[in-house]
Amino acid sequence: MIPVASGAQAHELWTSAAGDYRVAVAAHLTGLATAATDLAWRYAVERKAFGSPIAGFQAISHTLVDCVAATDTARNLTRRASWLHEHEPRCRPGLSAMALTFAASTPPG
Repeated sequence: MIPVASGAQAHELWTSAAGDYRVAVAAHLTGLATAATDLAWRYAVERKAFGSPIAGFQAISHTLVDCVAATDTARNLTRRASWLHEHEPRCRPGLSAMALTFAASTPPG
């Protein structure tokens, strides 16, 4: 027979599993945003318009820099959430949700 948790133990197990899920999805989304930003950056350096790479135009370069900054922030937040969830789960229980939300809203390149 499989033991079934109940009460406080069930709540603690559920909270831990939900945190694991949020951190994992945030890490995947951050990886996707990083790959998309890298692809966009390479394309902007390669593609030429009016005789020069489009990466030199302010509208393109500023947007790409914003994407890099957002991706770096998502990566740092996800790493911090992962570490805290593993080592100090009661310290910041909402950080994994924050990492997931930020990673989901990070603009792709």
